[in-house]
Amino acid sequence: MLLCCLLGYPTGHPDCPTYEEDLQHLKEKIDAGADFIITQLFFEVDVFIKFVRDCRDIGITCPIIPGMMPIQVLHSVLCFGIVNNYHHIVSVVCI
Repeated sequence: MLLCCLLGYPTGHPDCPTYEEDLQHLKEKIDAGADFIITQLFFEVDVFIKFVRDCRDIGITCPIIPGMMPIQVLHSVLCFGIVNNYHHIVSVVCI
């Protein structure tokens, strides 16, 4: 048995114009047959809770698993924060 997993972006994909549009794309993929979602890394649990609530509100009912990334070096956290527009995290890490 094969399962299909999607990557979900709790703050919206960086290349998508809006968070809401990104959620609609995610729903289309789930409706096309994907089985579950693993999220991109996030730093605040409230972001994940909001993402799950927003998914449920538009009819996404599959399991949503929080993504995790072990932090091995500070540089990787900074790069991730810059690429994904987590400017507040980058600011805190740089202090």
